[in-house]
Amino acid sequence: ARDETQAGARLLDALAGELPQIADYLKLWSLEALATVPSGLTGTAPRRLDSPADGDPVQAERISGAPAVTVGRGAAETLYADLLALGPSPALLRAADRARADLYMQSRDPARARPILAGLVGRSSRRDRPALLMQLALLDERLGQPERGRDGLRRIVEHHPESTEALALLEGSQGSGMRLALSARDGARVLAAHGRVEEAVAALTPTSDPRLLELRADILLRSDRYAEAAVAYAEAAAAYAEAAAAHPEAAPADGEAVTRGGDRDRLAFEEAKAWTRAGEPGRAREIYRRLARENESASGGTLAYLLADAFQDESRDPAFGDSAAGWFRRFADSARGSSLGRRGLLRLAHLRFGRGEWAVSEELFREYLRLYPGGEDVREARYWRARALQQAGRPDEARSIFASLLQGSEGYYSLLARRRLGGSPDAAVAALFGQAGEGPGALSSPAPTDVQRGSPVPDVLPDSPAARPLARARALLILGEVGWARREMDEAVRLAGRSRAELQRVAAWALEGLYPESAFRVGAALLPGSAENRDLATLAYPRAFAPLVLSEAGEAGVPPSLLWAIMRQESSFDPAVRSPAGALGLLQLMPATARSEAARGRVTSFELSDLERPEANLHLGAAHLRDLADSLGGSWVAAIAAYNAGQAVTRVWLGFPEAANPETFVERIPFRETRHYVKQVVSNRARYQDLYGLP
Repeated sequence: ARDETQAGARLLDALAGELPQIADYLKLWSLEALATVPSGLTGTAPRRLDSPADGDPVQAERISGAPAVTVGRGAAETLYADLLALGPSPALLRAADRARADLYMQSRDPARARPILAGLVGRSSRRDRPALLMQLALLDERLGQPERGRDGLRRIVEHHPESTEALALLEGSQGSGMRLALSARDGARVLAAHGRVEEAVAALTPTSDPRLLELRADILLRSDRYAEAAVAYAEAAAAYAEAAAAHPEAAPADGEAVTRGGDRDRLAFEEAKAWTRAGEPGRAREIYRRLARENESASGGTLAYLLADAFQDESRDPAFGDSAAGWFRRFADSARGSSLGRRGLLRLAHLRFGRGEWAVSEELFREYLRLYPGGEDVREARYWRARALQQAGRPDEARSIFASLLQGSEGYYSLLARRRLGGSPDAAVAALFGQAGEGPGALSSPAPTDVQRGSPVPDVLPDSPAARPLARARALLILGEVGWARREMDEAVRLAGRSRAELQRVAAWALEGLYPESAFRVGAALLPGSAENRDLATLAYPRAFAPLVLSEAGEAGVPPSLLWAIMRQESSFDPAVRSPAGALGLLQLMPATARSEAARGRVTSFELSDLERPEANLHLGAAHLRDLADSLGGSWVAAIAAYNAGQAVTRVWLGFPEAANPETFVERIPFRETRHYVKQVVSNRARYQDLYGLP
């Protein structure tokens, strides 16, 4: 009968003006509990206290390889006094406002949460802003103002294009409303991520919403139930066609991106691909031929690209390869100037290269560079034009282009070009991708060096704006308050601003304190455009959790450089990060994957929360990566692709003619996200190998 949440919100309101003057850390956790530090320091690297004071000290478990720390009550009291003296914490005040807003959203007066959330939007980092705007949009709909909520979603899409969640919600909430569309879709996704496929499918049945029908098909496909997925895609296609007939004004423009089309033909392609995976390629080819007949007079657009893509999938048959080339040419001409038009021309050039038509391929890459000199794939086109020249017997021209690729940022194509310029170029490029060894223990890992354990840490200048949050972070880290220390580290990085010297000081301390995610962000921001600087490079490519990584890599038979490369790409070394899809921890393991590895005897017991512990996440993740490589012919590059896109679809890609060579296989990966992911991981791994001499 009592509205306790509203009472709690009023209490926080009353305290809001006093938060800077009180040790709010003491309000949230008792001094005695923190002073005895029961456990939970796993994964932290606090600096050593010179002499723990009176009280019963507790030994903290450490995974960093540095000496363990003990914290007594007297030391804790001193640290809390230091925290009080440091004054207001902007990060803490933002957290308190989030708590107030959350409480009001659960109370009888949710409207009081809106001004708090709106104020937080302007005070938060770009990284946190999309989530706040999403919360505002959902609140507006709840308050009876759905159009204002949809305006908020449009704002996210406009200013934060990386937030695919907002785009999906904006498109999927037309009829049923945001909260209903979000709950049905997200509920099914969460169930599927936990391996509860039947419940996920049931959550989406019955429905006439074409987007939910498509999600049901996607879930069935990812669960390797290909024939059922094919039927489900056909149902979704019919629902889209019905919706398009009812709302012709919403039809996508010709040439619009494939992922935004949502029409019958797009789903027909998904149906065909599902039939191929179900072992019925004849049904897939019939769909492709039907679509080609129905659209023979089409000038191009999305459909032409999809047909070219489908025919290239079957290009082991020369007739299908010819059809793919014809459709790519038609599409590249008709959609010239669009992003897909650029991609279509590049795909055509790669197709000709894969068929050994070196001169034609070189001309096509040159055409691309002439038409799109500022395109996002210019370095790709330059590299492959050089490869075509090399194959065509024009080595001097090829070497000139390879040398030019070494200028500027050190990316994927720079790495390839550097190896092409050395001796035995084919062997050097093959070594970049690598093959799996003979199993656990096959790879020897070097012992941690002094560099791994950290160099002397320069003090942040007292008058630096970053000094106060950094001091808070130090104290909280010693007390084992990992989450709050991380917030203060983020605040220190933000306040250090554009001062390279201050940023490097903050980052060096972050690395010493085993906050590699903060060090990584600083190093990654400062390294581009700098002269080759080993200190910055080691910040941007830290050997986080080195003893654990080296141990797990050796046990699983996975190169330690590959574990760090994937960790850098997946989590930026944050052990507590959780993705919108439900992936957890350093290696971003999905719950179903982790449970599967645990069930194979990898661990004696397993709870989902274990994935936030570095030792558990690395143990299961390394085993999973090795399993992927073993099941995919020992190819690390295929294992990397499967880590991102899934094992089933990667097996399909390994059936493409281009899969015979890892270099061409990467370019042939159909999913843009996965293609980019593989290139990034391969580049990351090469940097770790070059910096530290790792396998």
